[in-house]
Amino acid sequence: MNSSLSVNDLSSFFAARQHVLAALLFGSFATGRANMQSDLDIAVIPDNPLSANQTMALVRDLAMQFGRPVDVIDLAVQHGPVASEALTRGRLVYCADPVAYAERLRRMVYDQEDFVSVLRKADQMVIQRWLKTS
Repeated sequence: MNSSLSVNDLSSFFAARQHVLAALLFGSFATGRANMQSDLDIAVIPDNPLSANQTMALVRDLAMQFGRPVDVIDLAVQHGPVASEALTRGRLVYCADPVAYAERLRRMVYDQEDFVSVLRKADQMVIQRWLKTS
């Protein structure tokens, strides 16, 4: 097992998997804070949501090739803070379909805008309640 990690190796790994349209490295390896115990955090944009078997196969194959524990998230179904972290702070290591990647980024922005709108409404409700009790 090879414990070294390079963008070229990751890119080649994902190029051999036709169901993966794009892949991002995030977490400690993307920020340069990785150590010997660090796991490999990978986010993928697949052509269709990954099955449990496909996810386990990616985890297994990545762990075997890079000699580290691996976490894989499927951006076709994963939303929220982890997906945002991968998309905003991650490093794009493979992209066979720039349109799919751009679409996922767009969806993240829209999801965040929807969430901010909900927070604003909640804040307004709290303020209104506070004003009524004052």
